[in-house]
Amino acid sequence: MSGASEGERLSDIVLNSLDQKADSGRLARQTYRSRTQFFRVFRAMVDETPAAMRRRLLLERAAWQLGRTRLPVTDIALDAHYGSLEAFTRAFRRAFRISPSLYRRMG
Repeated sequence: MSGASEGERLSDIVLNSLDQKADSGRLARQTYRSRTQFFRVFRAMVDETPAAMRRRLLLERAAWQLGRTRLPVTDIALDAHYGSLEAFTRAFRRAFRISPSLYRRMG
C-alpha cells in the first residue's frame, strides 16, 4: 500500500468518526494497530495528530453550519462535541480569530 493511500485511509477513519464520541482505542482498532502505533503512524503520514485533526474538522464543520444554516449556535457547539457554549466560543475564536456569532453575521 502506498504512503499516500495509507494517509488517506487514516484520515478517512478520523473523518468518519466525527459524529461519534472520540475514542482513540476504537480508531486504532480500525487500523489494526495499538493506540501508540496508530498515533505515531498517523502523525507521520498526516502531519497532524488524530485529535488535532478531529478538532479542526469539527470546527470547520461548525463554521460551515454557522454560515449556511439557521441552527442556534448552542446546537452547533453541542454538535461539535463541546460541553458548553463558552468552550466552543473559545476554541472557535482561537481557530478563526472571530467569535461564532460574528462569523455568522458576516456570512
